[in-house]
Amino acid sequence: MDCTQITPLHWPTDAEIKAAQGAGFRIFRRPDSYFVDKYIKRLVAERPPFDEARWRHNVERIRVANKVLPLIVKQYDWPSNAFIPEDPVDVVLQFRFDDLDFVELTMELEEVFLLPVPPEGPEGFDDMSLGEFMDWLILLGL
Repeated sequence: MDCTQITPLHWPTDAEIKAAQGAGFRIFRRPDSYFVDKYIKRLVAERPPFDEARWRHNVERIRVANKVLPLIVKQYDWPSNAFIPEDPVDVVLQFRFDDLDFVELTMELEEVFLLPVPPEGPEGFDDMSLGEFMDWLILLGL
């Protein structure tokens, strides 16, 4: 798949959840179901590997992404680091599941990079893209 054709991650629709569940399962209305996690992780696993060109040759974003994405992959148990800057940060950091994971990620960022990271994230965090999150980390001094 050409990296320019990668669709940003998204929370699945009911139809996509039903397809992930297979026959015989009811549709879960809660977004924290096993099938939502399974669906999103499958999308990431099917993507080509991380491609710096997808980050539009923005040297600072690439530098920060190369440092931070391995921590995100580890914290959230992603199958790879095949993220793109347009991916919504609320999906990548799985905000619908558990805020504790994000608190643990900020603690690890602070420990690894000796950088104070507010555990609540930046203003408007829920609507940010992953690229905008990297920009915020750059502003913090990463």
